[in-house]
Amino acid sequence: MSRKKKKLIGNIVLSVTVVISIILLMFAIRIYLGRVDEKTKEIMKETDATYTSKENALNDKGFYVAELKRDLSDYLEDFDVKTITYKIEGEPFYLDIQIVEDETGEKIFSIQRIINEEKKVFARMNMEGIESIEYRTGNVNGASVLKINTEYYSDYFVITNENHYFLGSDIENVSFSEDQFYYLSYNPNYRILDKAKLCNKELKSQIDGFSNKDFYYKYGKINFLSDYYQKLSSKKFTVGERCEELKAVAEKEDED
Repeated sequence: MSRKKKKLIGNIVLSVTVVISIILLMFAIRIYLGRVDEKTKEIMKETDATYTSKENALNDKGFYVAELKRDLSDYLEDFDVKTITYKIEGEPFYLDIQIVEDETGEKIFSIQRIINEEKKVFARMNMEGIESIEYRTGNVNGASVLKINTEYYSDYFVITNENHYFLGSDIENVSFSEDQFYYLSYNPNYRILDKAKLCNKELKSQIDGFSNKDFYYKYGKINFLSDYYQKLSSKKFTVGERCEELKAVAEKEDED
């Protein structure tokens, strides 16, 4: 074999060796980064402490109410932690909470993650100033609906099979009765009736185009599916019915 041919074969072998070495190195790096990522995820799941909320009261919407701020403020009087897992007895989900203090020393609670391992939901978020959580699990897909109340606003958050989402502005209130969720949407022109005592002339003059036939609110069944929420046929509660309701309450108070 000529020297030139031997040199060519040597170069080919060297090139193949380099390529194989690069492939093996890339494979090793991928395995290493995968392990680092798994370890990071495992660390991120850990919080400094765990609290379980129990025996929460049922409100008039059929939702249980967990007083998160009150619960954790009382619980953390004897602890100095920066993160805590907030669980609710009997519920499949839990919340990872971050704790900071404002300039006055008051504790501020922020939701970092909402997790339901059974449904493979690991929702990351940053909602600050949490006051309370209204919640209910049931109906189609065993969906969990959480009304997250902060100091300034509220949002509805839904957990379904391997998915999660916030409800849109077309849903103002959600209630639960006999294993069924219901939605409620108010007519913005008549929100003054929320706190009214009577539908008198003074009140009616404050509403442009006042009509007893207008809807005060619409309501109907709502199902929370994997990718979207399904509003079923709605019913109307009219302005006239609301006025009659207010009148009946006023008459009862006069009798008492």
